[in-house]
Amino acid sequence: MFVRFLKGIFNWLNFFGTVTIFVAMLLLQQLFLSLDLYNFKFIASVIADYNVTDIVFSRSSKLRNEPELDTNIVIVNIGALDRADLAQQIAILNKHQPKVIGIDALFDKPTIPEQDSLLEIAFAQTPNLVLGTNIIDSMVIDKKHPKPLATSLHRFHQHADRHGFLNTTAKNNTEFDTWRETIVKENIVGKIPEYSFAVELCRLANPALTEKFLQRGNEYEIINYRGNIVNFDAEGNLIEGKFTVLDIEEVMEENFEPDVIRNKVVLLGYLGETLNSTTWKDEKFYTPMNEQQVGRTQPDMYRVVGHANIVSMILNKETIDEVPNWFDPLVAFLLCYINVALFSYINYTKGLDIWYGVITKIIQIVEALLLTFFIVLFFAGYHIKLDFTITVTAVLLAGDILEIYYNLFLNLFEDLKRRWQRYRRGLPPSKVSLDKK
Repeated sequence: MFVRFLKGIFNWLNFFGTVTIFVAMLLLQQLFLSLDLYNFKFIASVIADYNVTDIVFSRSSKLRNEPELDTNIVIVNIGALDRADLAQQIAILNKHQPKVIGIDALFDKPTIPEQDSLLEIAFAQTPNLVLGTNIIDSMVIDKKHPKPLATSLHRFHQHADRHGFLNTTAKNNTEFDTWRETIVKENIVGKIPEYSFAVELCRLANPALTEKFLQRGNEYEIINYRGNIVNFDAEGNLIEGKFTVLDIEEVMEENFEPDVIRNKVVLLGYLGETLNSTTWKDEKFYTPMNEQQVGRTQPDMYRVVGHANIVSMILNKETIDEVPNWFDPLVAFLLCYINVALFSYINYTKGLDIWYGVITKIIQIVEALLLTFFIVLFFAGYHIKLDFTITVTAVLLAGDILEIYYNLFLNLFEDLKRRWQRYRRGLPPSKVSLDKK
């Protein structure tokens, strides 16, 4: 009985049925990639950019414990300050002894000489200063060929204790992209590798923790977002921020307690002309925290806030792990094989075969929902990113592809098998019709 059960599962029918499903998936992928239709690409880009784990960061999901305010990080708005006013702002902050100051901006062109001189003096008097750089063509996935690096003018750049690139989106840079990942480092033409702006901030703030982070050896890291700054949603409801934020006037008038700055990681960057402005600038990006995940109308997070989230993730040891690349194909093959064995039993069992379509569709939907549940569960509860893209695709296509396999390929195989047997026996092909008579 047990041997018969094993033969019903492990046989060539089920094996080749599983292979047929994966071959069909590969052919469909190549077909979609070869389509050169603008509307198709638009829809595909929107769908591809959606990730089920985004709901974990949604304010309404309640899938994770509400993160607390990170009091060790302070974000300061620089708005549209000229370099003289920015120098004054930095001088004020330096009086209160921050642990490190990072400036999310690039000073690559000269302006009024007097203003440039004041800013250079402010940089020279700032201990633990991190300046931003920009990697040109950073979105080209090519680790073998170094990339050019744009820095601030030498008069400014020379005073930086550290410098790191400000580039954001990890894999693409289109209007549909969501900033889910951060690049850890890039190879630079004629120089040692350049690390990200956030990594360099953390190196000065806590070298030991940063080294542990870098020992993970990942080219990209999924950002575990703590939250945004104080804002209002579409209905006018207050959204509590997760970082201490100071606007331009608060710093200039020193309208803050010294302990807010003392021994803290301070990031200076653009947060609008003022915190209450609603301008849409290049420094603002889509993130998984966007209230409307599909069909979004505007980005939700300024670049400097994104960097603050990365710094918070590293210093609080809240990184997200990913399963190895082989995990999804392995699970896909095993689950697909089990489904093929189960669907074959349904297809060849009298009484069940007439319900094949209904039963298989129910099984497929239940499995897809369970896989989605596990993705969200592990991401929210254990900070582990499961990738079941291949598995879910195989599950959803298995039933329909197997029908083609049963009714077309198996019939063709049986016909070829009969012809081969007649050929070996020396019977002519026309003998088929004579036997039937």
